[in-house]
Amino acid sequence: MFVWLPVQVWPHQTVIAIARADDTTFGILHSRFHELWSLRMGTSLEDRPRYTPTTCFETFPFPAGLTPRRHRAPAYGDT
Repeated sequence: MFVWLPVQVWPHQTVIAIARADDTTFGILHSRFHELWSLRMGTSLEDRPRYTPTTCFETFPFPAGLTPRRHRAPAYGDT
């Protein structure tokens, strides 16, 4: 499940945060295609699927021209 969060929110370390502000990326990540991709490419913990950025997000075949720019978001404490 993907949700919009206010900029002031710092997600817990077990939450995958994708720092994007555009509706296009949000819509693609909510798509059935991305859900199926994530279930196939992700990992599992016991019998539960887990979304892992390296296997689900970074390898996802975004539609041509809609691939998000990949740059590191500032880490907590960065100045």
